[in-house]
Amino acid sequence: MALTLEELLQGNALIPSVSDTAQLKYAVKEQDFPCIMVKTGDISTIASILKLIHNAGKRAMVHLDSLKGIARDKEGIHYLKRIGTDSLITMKPQTIRIIKDSGIFSLLGTFLVDSASVKSAIQNVHTNKPDALILMPMTIPEETYRYVLNHVDIPLIAGGLGLSVEIITRALSQGLAACAVTDPEVLKRTQQILQRSGQQL
Repeated sequence: MALTLEELLQGNALIPSVSDTAQLKYAVKEQDFPCIMVKTGDISTIASILKLIHNAGKRAMVHLDSLKGIARDKEGIHYLKRIGTDSLITMKPQTIRIIKDSGIFSLLGTFLVDSASVKSAIQNVHTNKPDALILMPMTIPEETYRYVLNHVDIPLIAGGLGLSVEIITRALSQGLAACAVTDPEVLKRTQQILQRSGQQL
């Protein structure tokens, strides 16, 4: 059975996003967040990446489209399930059903650049039924967040261009489940502000 978003985030609304080995090691050893978004790795390294994260008591959101040498088909996704992948992100709506059928928590990523892309994202949610939707960039207007929230019934996560505490907290204030952020200093400052305000991390 797939993990739930609650099990992945453990009440935390901030997700470190890593795209190289140095960022990964820092997120595992130095940052106190239960889930890491992984946008690096290949067929020869992803198992060791997952082991590193799991040994630290954390979970991983693995970006399937960033993995090299692993097919985005049933066999490739079943391999990722066998090595302990907690959740998978894809930008390809048609891949969501394979991920879900494999018993892995599925996240569909989408860039919202105009009204057509907003409507397409909503339609993809209704058709393919991902477990969560990642909206990019984080700087989209508040009205857009509210529109999507009113038209889908799954959790939303924001990612991309989380360049400041203000951008992140503005996104979270719209009712999103979490924000994925690359900059460790911005993550730290946001964490401190959320702690002081008594909000969920």
